[in-house]
Amino acid sequence: MLDDSYWLPYGGVENNAGTFLSQQADARGALVEKIVNSVDAVLTRHAHERGDFAQNDLPESMFVAGERWQRSRFRSCSPANGGARPSR
Repeated sequence: MLDDSYWLPYGGVENNAGTFLSQQADARGALVEKIVNSVDAVLTRHAHERGDFAQNDLPESMFVAGERWQRSRFRSCSPANGGARPSR
């Protein structure tokens, strides 16, 4: 097993250190990263649903994406729209 012929690069990619080195070293950091990634996924989905990708009107940052999401959520449940909660 010490012979190099037994070892292959992970995924067949020679330079793949980023796959492993970008992982969090402790549990708290990993948990925070999961939460942040899930928020990013929700905001990205919202941008897709709004058609931002098709219109090339992408938010400049996740902060701006969050503001767009909040505005659409509050607007859709305003009294002007019958106060209905937005669908998921």
